[in-house]
Amino acid sequence: MRLKIAPSILGANLAELGSTVRALGPAGADWIHLDVMDGHFVPNLTFGPPVIAALRAYTDVVLDAHLMVTNPADLLPAYLAAGVDRLTVHVEAGDEGTLRPLLQAIQAAGKKCGLSLKPGTDATSLTPYLDLLDQVLIMLVEPGFAGQAPIAHPADRVAEVVALTRPTGRFIEVVVDGGVGPHNITPLVAAGATVAVAASSVFKTPDWAGNIAVLRAAGQQAEIGA
Repeated sequence: MRLKIAPSILGANLAELGSTVRALGPAGADWIHLDVMDGHFVPNLTFGPPVIAALRAYTDVVLDAHLMVTNPADLLPAYLAAGVDRLTVHVEAGDEGTLRPLLQAIQAAGKKCGLSLKPGTDATSLTPYLDLLDQVLIMLVEPGFAGQAPIAHPADRVAEVVALTRPTGRFIEVVVDGGVGPHNITPLVAAGATVAVAASSVFKTPDWAGNIAVLRAAGQQAEIGA
């Protein structure tokens, strides 16, 4: 299976987001990852629906929004209207009584839904929602800021999530986010990751297409090894 690369525009020049988003499709991005932070669920504050709606006009590439927010149900209509294609909320941001209706509402709007796990959250917290999920986003760093070193043994964390999702018989994307680069993507893909969110490793040089190709090739080494 071809590894999908989802550049996180939080790692780009924020003063040039329109031209960045326009260029990422031709550079080989499969998804464009949008890190939405509210300054409460996580300490940082990024962008919201008006910015995403403006960026939608610049690309046909899948917009993948990761809502690191305290009240995802309240904000959901605005993000759906902004034009995202995939929308992930945190399992820590609610309980089954609030998260199941939220995931169902995302799917009813014709979008793909996901749940994200902080590094310290038990993977089994996903179990009540496995029948609904289109993706699981595994945070390999504490959410809030780019440029952190990933947790120890990240491939084991991926394998743990895959062990939960695989028995469902449904295809659930396994997304890894946080410190992902050519140096560590191979074991993550070998463990079952299907999408790599990358910020620094894509935007570290102006050759975004080359950086994406290097990251994808490193992921493919896992497939060759298999």
